[in-house]
Order: sequence, then structure tokens, then C-alpha cells
Amino acid sequence: MPDVWRKILSTKEYLSRLRQYGNIQIRARVKAIQSRYSNSRPCSSKVSIVISALMKLDRNSLVIGLILILGLLFFLQKDRERNLPNGKISETESPIVTFPSISPEPIQGRPRVEIHTTKGAFTIELRPDLAPESVVNYLVKWSKKYCDKSIFHRVEDWVVQGCDPEGNGTGGKDILPTENSTESFLAGSVGVARKPYPKDKSNDSQFFVVKKDSRFLDGEYTYLGRVLTGMDVVNSLSVGDTINSTITLTK
Repeated sequence: MPDVWRKILSTKEYLSRLRQYGNIQIRARVKAIQSRYSNSRPCSSKVSIVISALMKLDRNSLVIGLILILGLLFFLQKDRERNLPNGKISETESPIVTFPSISPEPIQGRPRVEIHTTKGAFTIELRPDLAPESVVNYLVKWSKKYCDKSIFHRVEDWVVQGCDPEGNGTGGKDILPTENSTESFLAGSVGVARKPYPKDKSNDSQFFVVKKDSRFLDGEYTYLGRVLTGMDVVNSLSVGDTINSTITLTK
């Protein structure tokens, strides 16, 4: 037999053995996968039938089948993670915890707060019946000493304004609703500051006290309350005077 034919036959024999070896390796991997998932889920028997059928195919078909099997196992694993066997939550899911909503109880009466300044103290009476959200906001802030050491940055012949964390009229957040009412802003009335626009949002920090009747504010600004005592202190305030402390007298 010519040498050339011997080389061709040797090459075919080599390729045949290589193919058989590849088939053995693929079948070994398929058996390992089959053994791993044999007891994982009720539908694994179907997977076993499919694997057994694929093991009878040639190498190319086995490669395609193996890809399909891996895809099937991927989706089975995802489905497994979505289930909650034995009441346990999978690592891929977070428990959803709901809490009952708790609404604060409405404030009864008219709380009184004493504001101490560098010129003395004055007492205001709040009106939660007219501005419930604003009253709660300021009571919380005053109880946390929010206004302490802040200044009265605006003092005019008709109004004083303070408790701005920036100290220049630009601080605070415009997140409170403007709670309009029919109450008139007479001398001694306390209101919540806001920007010209939007009118429906008021500042959560700055408040003002009018020194004169200011009815042009009626229905435009939140009426927070009125000064009960110490109006002389309010009239003596100057720009830069400090709020030293706030004390809630009644709740």
C-alpha cells in the first residue's frame, strides 16, 4: 500500500478516536448534571428523560442538546428562587414588610410657646385649628432647639422675621402647605413666611410677627397664632438680635 494511503487512513483513524473521546467527555458531563439535579424538583424526571435521549445522539447533536439543557436548568433555577419552599425566602428576594400607617393625633387647645431673645421674651399662642400642619412643624422644630442662636434677619416698621438657618432670608425649605384662613393679621399676629411664588407652599423655618395691622396678608399667608405677652419686646427687636431659646409652655 502506498505511503500516502497509509497516512490518510492513519488520519481518519485518529479523527475517529478523537470523536469517540469527545463523546465520552460530553456524556460524562451530562451524567454529572443529571445526577446533580435528579432530586432537586418534581420535574427533574422529565429532564432525565431528555438527557437520556440526547446521550444517544452524535457529538454535534450532543453539543446542541447540552446548550438546550443548560438553558433549561437556568430557567429551572430562576423558578426555584421565586418559590418559597418551607416558608423560607430565597437569597435573591427581600422580605416585604408593611407597617400600619400612624396618623398623629390632632393637637387639642392652643399651645403656648415662650421665645427668649436678646431683648427679652415674648409668648405666642398657636392656632392648630387654623394651621394644623404648620403648628406641628414649628412645635417639633422648637422642641429640638432648631431656632436657638438664629437671628431676626428682617426688621421693618411693620414686621419682624426670624429663625432662618442661613440668617439672610434664603434658608429653610418651601415644603409646608400654605394654610389659608379667614383670620385677620392684626398687630401681634404670627405668620409663616413664603416666597411670592408658588403661593401654595410656605417655608418650614421662618416665621414673622406683624407690629401693625396688616390685613393685606389675610388669606395669603398661613396664620400661625398671636403674641399674648411681650409685644413690647417684639417692637424693640433689631436686625441681628438673636433667638436664645424657645420653651413650650403648654401642648
